[in-house]
Amino acid sequence: MRKTGIILFVIAVCSFVSCIDNPLSYPRDVAQITAFEVVGQKSVTIDPENFTVNVVLKETADIDSVVVSRYEFSESATPDIELPQMLDLRDTIKIAYTTYPDQVYVWKIVTTQPINRYVQCDNMVGDPEFDLEEKKVFIYFPEDQLLSDIRFTKMKLEAQGSQVESTTGYRSGKDEPVETTEQMTFPINLDCVLSRSFRVKYRHEVTEWTLTAVHKVINLEITGVSAWSYSADIFGAFKGSGTPYIEYREASESEWIPLKSTIDGTTVTASVDQLTEGTAYVARVINGSEISDEFSFTTEEPNQLYNMSFDDWSQGDPGGYTWFPYAQNGEKLWDSANPGVNMMNAVNSTRPETVFVASKGGSAVRMESVKVFGMFGAGNIYTGKFVKAAISPSPGAELDWGVPFTTRPYSLKGYYSYAPKKIDNATDNYVEKIGSTDKAQIQVILTDWDEPFRVATSTGTFVDVKNDPHIIAHGVMETDVDSQGKYVEFECVLDYRDVLRKPKYIVVSACSSLYGDYFTGAVGSVMYIDNWEFVYR
Repeated sequence: MRKTGIILFVIAVCSFVSCIDNPLSYPRDVAQITAFEVVGQKSVTIDPENFTVNVVLKETADIDSVVVSRYEFSESATPDIELPQMLDLRDTIKIAYTTYPDQVYVWKIVTTQPINRYVQCDNMVGDPEFDLEEKKVFIYFPEDQLLSDIRFTKMKLEAQGSQVESTTGYRSGKDEPVETTEQMTFPINLDCVLSRSFRVKYRHEVTEWTLTAVHKVINLEITGVSAWSYSADIFGAFKGSGTPYIEYREASESEWIPLKSTIDGTTVTASVDQLTEGTAYVARVINGSEISDEFSFTTEEPNQLYNMSFDDWSQGDPGGYTWFPYAQNGEKLWDSANPGVNMMNAVNSTRPETVFVASKGGSAVRMESVKVFGMFGAGNIYTGKFVKAAISPSPGAELDWGVPFTTRPYSLKGYYSYAPKKIDNATDNYVEKIGSTDKAQIQVILTDWDEPFRVATSTGTFVDVKNDPHIIAHGVMETDVDSQGKYVEFECVLDYRDVLRKPKYIVVSACSSLYGDYFTGAVGSVMYIDNWEFVYR
């Protein structure tokens, strides 16, 4: 996933620092791995503080023979080993780098390979539990399910491309249980009164998993409510027999309202709309004469962020001419690349626009991709804070992405205008984009991080939007279309990965060059944004 924006870095700062002479001690020359990529990676994150490279592989990658496609480290550093082009990443790799005078820094390459494992059976309760070390899986069923006759519809126990070839277990009968081995074809009915094994083949390896089926006591209950501002999704459980339904009422009222409910196995769900924001409600499950305990929930407030109209601006350091997207005494929710750009030059790649606006009065945001001291960067704006410009291991910057936010909008709505140019700046990895049309990006990220995410552009530390487990919802809009000097209304709908978790932070961002984080884009690409708001449901 490409991140929005890029912080421009002033090379003159680096030159100034390098002129400082300290005759009393040697300067600390920290060895850094500056780039690392492998074939079949999902992501690679370089952590310079802990001297660690974290590699996440795709399921299809062969972890014991991974091809290294890019590997770069500080010119002044000498490694104790040379990495071969093909690596076995099943175990952590350690490399000791020596810099003058005899300073040693030990880096680790740590690899994980997430695998999507599943077992699907009729009438199963909840998700399977996997013990990866012991190669065991546990599946659960209601008390009225015969464990001697379980219908398996699908199974995947190893990486993509693996095959469950056979299963061995005991078949119950009048006499002593008999051990049998059967070839696996789905669907298949199996006796799981006792644990049984499954033989799985993946490429040149064969593994054996043990599966245990267990009865689970299921109570009639509301298991969770996803309460939005004006609607709610209600989830319940029952024993598997009967015709349960969900009903609700406002907490201050006495009359219960039944809802059209959907039954799937031992779960029952229902949705309700036309609720009132910030209001307390109660739900319960009815199944014949049995009534569950009441479950309380409160709808969310339809909150907005400060200055989403982008009318408030102020100027200050560095230089006294740097534009900031908040009033002089306003809430500092938004920031941009300007503090990095303006360390040595009054550029303001992001600044207020008072003439070309989406509606009369106020201001819009003008973002332009520029080049300062030979370095390319995109105009950008984001919720968070510019922290500092970085000098080592390479020019870059650090910024905190995200501000506190606890409600869940359906979408981001507003206006933009875009005038892209042909890409004329690119790093080696994006040289093929030279001559293609630049792209703008708008995105929203809802997370349950415990603190803002520290982006470090010099080390390639960015939010892994696809794989970060803390991301609850994500919405993105990208375009390379010239809006011909007009504003275009847009709506960026969020895709929720979990409807029960509540967010703690939100990132809202926009940039004039999609690949600006990688010093790639078109000088002169300009994006305007104005009058944004969250839409709630």
